[in-house]
Amino acid sequence: MKKIIITADDYGPVSTINRGIEQALEWECINTVSVLVNGRDANDECVAHEYLSKLHRRFPEAHIGVHLSITSGQPVSDIGKVSSLVKKDGSGQFMGYDEYEYERVSLQELSSEVQAQIEMFKETGIFLDHISCHHGLLTLFPDFFKIYMDAAIQHGVPIRNPIPISRLGIHGFRRSRVKREGIIAAIKLIDDVWWTNLPGLVVHVHPGNLQHMMDVYAHGQLRYAGYFIDTYYKKSSKRRWRKILRNLPEDRESELMVHLKVNGRDEMIPNGIDTKYFKGREKELSIMTQFSPINGLLETYGVEFSGFADIP
Repeated sequence: MKKIIITADDYGPVSTINRGIEQALEWECINTVSVLVNGRDANDECVAHEYLSKLHRRFPEAHIGVHLSITSGQPVSDIGKVSSLVKKDGSGQFMGYDEYEYERVSLQELSSEVQAQIEMFKETGIFLDHISCHHGLLTLFPDFFKIYMDAAIQHGVPIRNPIPISRLGIHGFRRSRVKREGIIAAIKLIDDVWWTNLPGLVVHVHPGNLQHMMDVYAHGQLRYAGYFIDTYYKKSSKRRWRKILRNLPEDRESELMVHLKVNGRDEMIPNGIDTKYFKGREKELSIMTQFSPINGLLETYGVEFSGFADIP
């Protein structure tokens, strides 16, 4: 039986995104939520405990994890203690994913903020299902990834596989396995300078760090889904849904990332949330809910819901 984790990212700061995710949970289209814990209210107060508790009370069966963010909103730490992570304009906002300069980031401050976000989640008493990272920035450099990896090991939680299938050249899962040597050889064909100048998103992981991450995996220290499906993002359609499910591999769990939203107005939208994709989020939700409840569709393709906690 093929297994899938369907994770909705970015729950927290934006009300229409929250309502979209809640609708998908109610209609049994997803089973996992990755939460931004640095959301703030109109008084600039952190309100993560409030919306996390609300989500858990309403959907106690949902698997909830932390979507670590250092590219959207403000730190949960005192800004003075993580000054290398924020803009210099006095706003207290994190730098955007295209603004980070590796040399100016304090690794101690980065580690401190990662730990603070995880601890903020754990203070709610809700079971921590997994950790992932917003915009994939913690996968960008080996030192960043080590902080991400160490946090996962320390707290005993799985992480999102930071190497998406689009980077492996297996968009449709036509191959159930890709030889590690082949991946590295293909990656090395890409000019290192070009990658270095495009920091931020998962697809822009530097080739050297991709090798580093694969080496880390070989030690068996981390738990993660075998495949991270990023090809529904910006390409949502019924046809793509069916293609993904039809071609899921059977050797490991797969995680499908979705971005959801209902139509409506938002009073607060932090930096780092792509408003240009709001219509795309609404389309993703619309396509998914047409299959609600999704269990019937999964069964058609020999797929069942799984969770990060099921990963050995």
